[in-house]
Amino acid sequence: RPDDRRRTVLVVDDSVVSRQMVSRVVEALGFDLLAALDGMDALRLLERVRPDLVVTDVEMPRLGGLGLARRIRQEARLEGVPIVIVSSRGSEADRQAGLEAGADAYLAKADFNEGSFRNIVERLL
Repeated sequence: RPDDRRRTVLVVDDSVVSRQMVSRVVEALGFDLLAALDGMDALRLLERVRPDLVVTDVEMPRLGGLGLARRIRQEARLEGVPIVIVSSRGSEADRQAGLEAGADAYLAKADFNEGSFRNIVERLL
């Protein structure tokens, strides 16, 4: 392949347990990992780095996942970076709000596992 560099995934979640859950799967799939504690932390990282994929929670202090998705979609430099929301909020209204904010996929934490995440990543990358 011409693009042999390892791909990078930015995981944004204020919950240590959730961040570790997603991070383990990201690393198991062979991606390099960047982690941020909330949307503001992620935006600071995104000033320096253009990840191949962003995975974010919805409910976080300072800047939540929906706001983060909207901000990423406003940045020309980050155009085309897929966003996956992984949230404990699993209703259809929550999913719709995530997609309207700019997410490419929405996965309830209850449905999160390596297989479900791998399918989403393969579809987006």
